[in-house]
Amino acid sequence: MDEPINIRGTTGESAAAFFRHQWQLYRKFVDNNYLYHREVYGRLHRMLVDEAVQPFRFLDIACGGARATVETLKGTRVAHFYGIDLSPAALEHLLAPAKLSLMCEIRGIVGDTGLFLIYENASPDGEDRDAWLRRWERQNQPCGADGRGI
Repeated sequence: MDEPINIRGTTGESAAAFFRHQWQLYRKFVDNNYLYHREVYGRLHRMLVDEAVQPFRFLDIACGGARATVETLKGTRVAHFYGIDLSPAALEHLLAPAKLSLMCEIRGIVGDTGLFLIYENASPDGEDRDAWLRRWERQNQPCGADGRGI
């Protein structure tokens, strides 16, 4: 019989327990505004009201339970909302080159009239502030013909 999918070395019921623990920890951070979600979502709401082509479609990648996104979209002219969330273990596999390529593809799909907003308030373990800023600069470069940042 095949083993269930591993999450950092856990199997079966321990994987579910791992997820519940991580989710509870994340909810504490959000509920107590440790990562400034309220301010970020407030600014996002203003941008969607003031700057988005109306009506608009909204894709939230890594939306969690989408509670904050749903609140943010109230009072806007959102036509469709799509939310995607993956486990932290799955997101670890989207390393810088793949992430940059994905961001370039999204920019191409969104086009000149769309908004592509990125909010990343965390850094990988061991990455200091200067390294985070350098990585952020690289990710925000215009996309080249090959789909990679310049």
